[in-house]
Amino acid sequence: MEQLSNAELMELVRNSDFVAFDELYNRYREDVFKFLYSLTWDRDVAEDYVQEVFLRLYTARNRYTPTAKFSTYLFQIAKNYYLYQRRGQKAQTKDLSLSYKDCSGFCPFENIRANERVEPEVQLMEEYRRLNIRRAIGMLPEGQKLVFVMSHIRDMKYAEIAEILQIPEGTVKSRMFAAVNKLQSLLKERYK
Repeated sequence: MEQLSNAELMELVRNSDFVAFDELYNRYREDVFKFLYSLTWDRDVAEDYVQEVFLRLYTARNRYTPTAKFSTYLFQIAKNYYLYQRRGQKAQTKDLSLSYKDCSGFCPFENIRANERVEPEVQLMEEYRRLNIRRAIGMLPEGQKLVFVMSHIRDMKYAEIAEILQIPEGTVKSRMFAAVNKLQSLLKERYK
C-alpha cells in the first residue's frame, strides 16, 4: 500500500478498502491535526476534528475525483469542518496558557525562540510574547485566520491556499495583508 499514490488509494477506498483508508489516514493524520490545532489551540478539539474530517472523507469517497492534489481535497474538508464548527459556536476566545506544544511535541512557533543562554526572565517574557501572538491570531476574522495559519504556520504557498479555500489567489494575498495589519495593530496595542 505504501507505494500506491493517493489517487490509487482513494480508488480502493471507494470500494470500501479499509486498509487503503488506513494508509491515507496514516499519511495525513499528523498534518491535518497540526492544521486544526493551529486553528483551535486545543489538542482534544483538534483530535476530535481530525476524526470527523476522516469520517467525512470516507463518507464522500464516491464523490472524490482526482482532478487536484489529494492533500488539497483533504484540507478543503478540514477547513470546511472547522468553519462549520465555528459557525455553530459563538466566537469564543479560548483561554490560552504558556504551554503550547501538543502531545507529539508539535509547536507552531518552534522557529521563534529566545536565546537559550539568556536569563530565565527573558525566556519567560519570550513565552508571554508567543502567548500574545496566539491570542492575536485567534482574534482574526476566520478568513484571515485561515490564510495566516496556512501560510505562516503550515508553510503553504498562496496558490495552494487559494485552491483549498476555493478563492482567487489575489483574495489570499489581500486577506494575508489584512491579517498582518490586524496582527500588528493588536500586538502594538498589547505592548503600548
